Amino acid sequence: MEGAGDMARQGVADAVSHEHDIRGALSVPGARDCDAVRIGLAFAAARLVESAAGRGVSLLVQTGDGWELGPHDAEVVLTGEPFALLRAVTGRRSVEQLRALEWKGDCEIAIPAFWWGPLHPAERPIHE
Repeated sequence: MEGAGDMARQGVADAVSHEHDIRGALSVPGARDCDAVRIGLAFAAARLVESAAGRGVSLLVQTGDGWELGPHDAEVVLTGEPFALLRAVTGRRSVEQLRALEWKGDCEIAIPAFWWGPLHPAERPIHE
């Protein structure tokens, strides 16, 4: 996958996001702790960090097991499990749900970064 770079990572991010859309619609959870979730998160979190930087906000995204992306001295830090972060970053959470995530710093200055590329927060809460 390294040879294909971001294009391959974006493909994985899209596929795993839509897989979990379907799983949610069918009430068949699973495959939440897999390589595809982590690859998708790495791609999407990079876009989120870039989006925040473009808005003048330094953002660090990290998981509980030590993975992180963004500046170490960031003014805002978002922490969570890979699956929860992937769903949040790829538009599968409402602004209300984003606010409820684990934040250090002022989440309100970072939430506008969730509007990146074609993605944006869900209009209403998504429970899965």
